[in-house]
Amino acid sequence: MDLSTQSETSVTFSIENGVTELDYMSGTQFSDEFVSSADTEIFTGGTGSDVFVLSDGSGTDRITDFDKDTDSIEILKNINDTSITEASSALSRVTDTSDGALINLGYTGTGSDQILHSILLEGISKDDLTASNFTVSEIL
Repeated sequence: MDLSTQSETSVTFSIENGVTELDYMSGTQFSDEFVSSADTEIFTGGTGSDVFVLSDGSGTDRITDFDKDTDSIEILKNINDTSITEASSALSRVTDTSDGALINLGYTGTGSDQILHSILLEGISKDDLTASNFTVSEIL
């Protein structure tokens, strides 16, 4: 029985977007920890109490199966120069979209090189979340 998380990378090219790299990360039936990188990741935690860890420059990510009752999101304090200092300030950065709850994790870069860092919780609405879904840490 394989107890490790699985990862797969897909690279595509288009004239409009250039090179796009997506990392697909899948968990197990146990509690898994996923750490976001600067790449664009699509996380599927599986069953278990999963933790999704986000720090500066974490990219534009999504979680396909966030369970509001068992999963959690750990965020670096003041990530990407935001004012996220506690769980309630993380919750205040959540907005509803047609795809789910979008957490704005701030911007890096300037001008045309500015990048929004965010994570989308598919199928979840802002009203489904509470501060207990978030942990804000000084060091990750």
